[in-house]
Amino acid sequence: MANKIEIASNSLILLGDQPIASFTDGDTGSMLAANLYETTYHAMLTETLWHFATRTEQLAKLVEKPTNGYSNKYQLPVDCLYVVKADTSHYEIYERELYANADSVQIEMVYPVDEVNLPSYFVKALEYNLASLFAIPLTGNASRGEFYRTLYEAELKRAKRADASQKPASQVGGSERYVTARYV
Repeated sequence: MANKIEIASNSLILLGDQPIASFTDGDTGSMLAANLYETTYHAMLTETLWHFATRTEQLAKLVEKPTNGYSNKYQLPVDCLYVVKADTSHYEIYERELYANADSVQIEMVYPVDEVNLPSYFVKALEYNLASLFAIPLTGNASRGEFYRTLYEAELKRAKRADASQKPASQVGGSERYVTARYV
């Protein structure tokens, strides 16, 4: 698949600009990519629960005791963008630490997947998103930004549908009794 430079280059090409070889090429396109790529990519990852970008992680307990009413604090992984859930019912996150009373904590988290491992449906949505952001500073044309924003929103819907199909829907447990009660 593509790396971050190729993804940013494709977005620039959509706008009629030249591809870039690095984020430090010195032209407007590479400057835009250098400044907007990472935050746009991370924002898209936290916008929805992408199955390809979630994993579970056992947190490391910190020695220092918290002073905010919790009995333990845990270090979040350095690549954790967003905590989806934890295996404890009550916790709070401050900065890069999770506070809980549990003796151990496992979380499900969103993390930045290396771009070469991104599914093509996400890459295409990211390219359109970047093109919508690059359009005005690069071309001075707001309608081109709106055009790519529309393409991004449509592609995002397709990407969400494709990603959702990667995990079977969970079945409601014990539904047989409701069917039996209804039709007997």
